[in-house]
Amino acid sequence: MTWMPLAPVAVLSKLSGFTWAHLPPAPLDSPAKVSQPSAALPVARMHSRLIARLDAEGIPLRVYAGMEIAFHKRLADRLQAGSVLPLGLSAHFLIEPDFHGSQEDLLHAVRSLLDQGHRVIIAHVERITAFQRNYDPLLRLARQGLEIQVNSGSLLDHFDQRCRKTALELLANGCVHYLASDAHGARRRTPPSPEERQRLADLINPETLVRLWRTNPARLLDPSPESIHHPPVDNGL
Repeated sequence: MTWMPLAPVAVLSKLSGFTWAHLPPAPLDSPAKVSQPSAALPVARMHSRLIARLDAEGIPLRVYAGMEIAFHKRLADRLQAGSVLPLGLSAHFLIEPDFHGSQEDLLHAVRSLLDQGHRVIIAHVERITAFQRNYDPLLRLARQGLEIQVNSGSLLDHFDQRCRKTALELLANGCVHYLASDAHGARRRTPPSPEERQRLADLINPETLVRLWRTNPARLLDPSPESIHHPPVDNGL
């Protein structure tokens, strides 16, 4: 297994001004592996070790467990079996699409999961080639209850201009629920610095930024499905 180094990310999160964080490990080497029946157990163990280390170092950061689940055709079976973890204390599952190729299987699976009453978040949709070309299917699913996460790095020009353009358009369409750091380590893909957070504040109006960065993620600590605030069509860019 290849987990991102969560302890340095946690320390940087605290230094960046955060007091709590959802730190799901990055997906395993392949979608098949992250959907295996035993996938939830090592994540729970890693979370316990991370909490113990933070406590031992005297770092006052609350970290909540969860998984970023690489999409796999058998994903619904794993959710039904309880072998993958939702985020925090919620019933929300964070799904990572394949970066390339058609997303028809993903969209069909998400639609089916929503129909079954599951709560689904799709991760960093603005980085997915198919959604850069056409994100209309996401808009339709958002009206049915899908929740969408974009990366702060996409708005900070950490990726290419297609990512930034798609992220801004999704924000303007009012279908973004979460702005995530998607931090991967202490040297690369780090949590946003105070300066970068100010850049985000200059780009997005304060009320919207607080909702996407703090209010909605905090509500993932509330298990009730009504806890997430669905933004209006105008996100106030």
